[in-house]
Amino acid sequence: MSINRKIYIVGAGPGDKDLITLKALKILKQATYVLVDDLVNQEVLSFCPQAQIVNIGKRGGCLSTPQEFINRLMVSRGKTEEVIVRLKGGDPFIFGRGGEEIQYLNAHGIDVEVIPGITSAMGIAAKHQFPLTHRAMVQGVTFITGHTIRENSVNWGALVQSKTTLAIYMGLKNIQKIITSLTESGMNKFMPVVIVQDGLRKNEQFIKTTFDSLSIIAKELNQDLPTIFFIGEVAGLASNQQLLERKNLREFG
Repeated sequence: MSINRKIYIVGAGPGDKDLITLKALKILKQATYVLVDDLVNQEVLSFCPQAQIVNIGKRGGCLSTPQEFINRLMVSRGKTEEVIVRLKGGDPFIFGRGGEEIQYLNAHGIDVEVIPGITSAMGIAAKHQFPLTHRAMVQGVTFITGHTIRENSVNWGALVQSKTTLAIYMGLKNIQKIITSLTESGMNKFMPVVIVQDGLRKNEQFIKTTFDSLSIIAKELNQDLPTIFFIGEVAGLASNQQLLERKNLREFG
């Protein structure tokens, strides 16, 4: 009897379950064992009704299942005849530790197939109708994690000089340090900014502002929600129709 010895690392896309790819959907329908990250929309699990679901918390700044435990579990299950899926929010290769897991699995004789997903920055920008690049405004986009801020770990000056759109993932905890670094590097105080929490989900919160107001706004954000910051000229094109309409929320920017 042959042994599968293969694991599918699958990107579930951002919060909207309908943004999952057809290839991911096909594999999920076949799956018998699914390891699910915390940021995956639970509605996606309806696509794999026959699978055993194991929830493995992975959320920046919160208690998480140790990566080493996840790696060992994948190797153990990968040596069975089950259809094993490692399901991640967004895309496995955009701050999803997909590269680390591939290295570990290959080192233990497990083949891997990666199915990409729409990363949250792309999904959110599409929903709110602002491009991440624009021929007349900006010629590039930089995806960057704000989760770990160490001395000289990020060349913020180079990012400002690059004039690319900055899509900062997992940066809420360190946002005041990030703002200071960008300010010292010459960031234009009137640069448009979009902040999105719980992106593409039912309770999504959207704020459109400018860089000079970001420090004040950040202090009022829910620290427990996944947050992404967009800084750049294109953020000014975001649709105002999506602005929050709450009586106790003042207009920013």
